[in-house]
Amino acid sequence: MHACQRAKVHRHIKAPLERFSVPERRFDHVNADLVGPLPPSHGYTYLFTMVDRTTRWPEAVPSPQRRPRTWPGHSSGRGSSGSALRLTSPLTAARSSLRSCGVLWRRAWG
Repeated sequence: MHACQRAKVHRHIKAPLERFSVPERRFDHVNADLVGPLPPSHGYTYLFTMVDRTTRWPEAVPSPQRRPRTWPGHSSGRGSSGSALRLTSPLTAARSSLRSCGVLWRRAWG
């Protein structure tokens, strides 16, 4: 048997689709993910990606490490408008409802 045949995954588990309500305003619900490690480029090996569900606005922030405290732009004011923000991430497989984003966003990422 060839090595590539032995390395193939034979069991696939399909997760059920999750239903999300339609967001009322822009940036009320943001999908986020961490991509990497990637080949190094200018010292960065990860991308923190975000997509707004309403507008489909994408953002990708390069990061040298996987830890949130080192992500550039984590305290740049994104999401600090004071409105509620729903953040969905496959990293935690859970949804977080961040209220008073100006305070909680900095606590979560700072």
